[in-house]
Amino acid sequence: MWRLCSIMWQSTHQHSPHVARTLNNLALLYQDQERREEAEAVLRQALQVWTELFAHRRADPDMAKTLNNLAKLCRDQGRMAEAEDLFLRAQEVQARVLLPDHPDVAQTLSELALLYASTGRSEEAESLYVFALEIFEQALGPGHQRASQTLARYQALLVSQKRTLPPRFATWAQ
Repeated sequence: MWRLCSIMWQSTHQHSPHVARTLNNLALLYQDQERREEAEAVLRQALQVWTELFAHRRADPDMAKTLNNLAKLCRDQGRMAEAEDLFLRAQEVQARVLLPDHPDVAQTLSELALLYASTGRSEEAESLYVFALEIFEQALGPGHQRASQTLARYQALLVSQKRTLPPRFATWAQ
C-alpha cells in the first residue's frame, strides 16, 4: 500500500484528494496492525494534503474523516487536548460540507462525547451522545451499528453515574 501511495504521489499532483484518501486508508491499515506511530505520521501527511487542497477549494468531507481518525488515535494515546482540537476541527469542516443531520456528523459527536466522558466532562458527553443518537435515529435507524455503539457508550456513562437510559432510548437496548 505504501508503494501505491508513493507511485500516486509521484505520478499525480501531490495535492490530490486521491492521495489524501489513500494516505488515510493506509493509516487505518497501520492502526489495525497496531503500528500507531506510522499511522499517525501518515494521517498527518494526509491532513497536510487536505489542508493545502482546502486553501484552493471548498473542503471535502473526507478531510473531516482524516481529522477524526487522527483525533481518535490521539485520544487513545491519552493526548486529550490535541484530540479535542482535532474533533472540533472535524466538526468545522463537516459544518461547511455536510447537512447537520448527516451520520458522519453524529459519529464525530459520539467520538467527542467519548473523549469528554473519559475526562470527567459528563454533562457535555451526555448532551453530545443524545444529539448523536437523535441524528442516527433519523438517518440510519436505531438498530444500525453506529447507533448501537453510541448507545452502548451513552449507557456506560449513565451506569457510571448509577443512572439508567431515558425511556426513549431504553427500547433501543432491548
